[in-house]
Amino acid sequence: MLRGKSGLVLSGDAGKRCRLNAVRVVRKEAPQHYHGGKKNFCKKNKSSLKKTEAGMQSEGAGSMHMNFTTLDTAYILIVLLIMLASAHAMGFLFQRLKQPVVVGEILAGIILGPTVIGHFFPEVSATLFGNNTITKTVLAALSQLGLIFLMFASGLEIRTLFKKDEFSTSIYISTIGCIFPFAAGALYLHFFDQSANYGPAANSTAFLIIFCSSIAVTSIPVISRIFIDLGLIETKFARTVLSSAILEDIALYVVMGIALGLVSQQADHGAPILSALGLHFDSVGLFIYHFIIHVTFVLFSLIGAPKIFIALSRSRWNLIARKSPVGYLLVTLFIVTVLGAMFGISLMFSAFCAGFIISSSGELFASDSALMKKNAFGLSIPIYFCMVGYKLDLLRHFHVAEFLALFVFACTAKALSVYAAARIAKEGHRKSVHLAICMNARGGPGIVLASVAMQAQIINDSFYVSLVLLALFTSMGAGSWLERALGKGETFT
Repeated sequence: MLRGKSGLVLSGDAGKRCRLNAVRVVRKEAPQHYHGGKKNFCKKNKSSLKKTEAGMQSEGAGSMHMNFTTLDTAYILIVLLIMLASAHAMGFLFQRLKQPVVVGEILAGIILGPTVIGHFFPEVSATLFGNNTITKTVLAALSQLGLIFLMFASGLEIRTLFKKDEFSTSIYISTIGCIFPFAAGALYLHFFDQSANYGPAANSTAFLIIFCSSIAVTSIPVISRIFIDLGLIETKFARTVLSSAILEDIALYVVMGIALGLVSQQADHGAPILSALGLHFDSVGLFIYHFIIHVTFVLFSLIGAPKIFIALSRSRWNLIARKSPVGYLLVTLFIVTVLGAMFGISLMFSAFCAGFIISSSGELFASDSALMKKNAFGLSIPIYFCMVGYKLDLLRHFHVAEFLALFVFACTAKALSVYAAARIAKEGHRKSVHLAICMNARGGPGIVLASVAMQAQIINDSFYVSLVLLALFTSMGAGSWLERALGKGETFT
């Protein structure tokens, strides 16, 4: 591939003619070498000709890489239009049905993906979501930003949901309701071999952490949205569920970060700081490192970082905050995220901690944080959940028996542990049942767990499908259960 005088990139016959012209030019410029014979000419000018062609090829390649046309932009906008419109439309429909919005957004992705349109209209799917590298890159970037902002939004909610005077029941539920299902998952793996569900990373420890976490996880965003829709968000019952879920999710993101660190260690040590210092650990040392660094990061986010953030926020020298509070929050989010990545902490966990740090400022940035969340839930977060659904190939990777076994085991282990914890905390039978059902809603965190584990190659496609469907059905079940209970006249206090 060569570039002509006009700047056009030439290939095929045109490229050959360009090479001949280049040879003639070299012959004219060096006749003394050519008169010695064709052999002598080729010997003397072989390197010169190669340099000429290499330069032309390099120049042409550069123009191709920089060639981002208006048509490419329009194509990306069309794809985004379809995904956003579908996600928001399905989300609205499920909201009207008093079901989690996230279920509708994922269902939109399933329809656009290989399960529906890709299967029945493969030409349409190939045209929209085919091998267009630029579009795939943009969607992947937006999806990752959606995950970061989703975790950031979850971190922002933590301080507003905690009520210290209602902490005792939450401690029982979060402790017993998290440890028992996690242990039950480990016991399940001991008796039932799941190596067929390993991803390319083939890391049994990381898989164990992901599997057990999927049994224990509870969703804050989904269950809180259900409480809002049903008018229960101000009740003590709702605060008990949400504060318990907060404690569980903090523990979940710590162990999830450890799992990701164990896998990434196989390629680049998981932490650039370790590579820079020339430090190497065996598998046990690596597990200890990631456990210590994640716990330390959480404690720093809870205690030290908020004080630093508030001091910087009120400084007269903070030009970014004075110019644009939203810009300042974005800079803070990215700094915390990058800092965590340097130590091998996943981007999503770092973003979660960044949200908690910023929430420590109270009302100082409340309106700006709300604006960030509003924009994120308008663009990047729906794209993220739509992409989660798009990656689900139910026709090829959905195994009914495997999913049902996981569903029954996960729901039973979680429900029994939460019910027992609530009874120990001296809650009544009926309220304990309601708590057990609500704490089974895995929603967003369950989906994040599945997608991150899939991206890190810890699990395979079929187990990814099972985990996402587990999160969806448990979330829908919790909403339906509470609505049915209210319809029977039950009260929640």
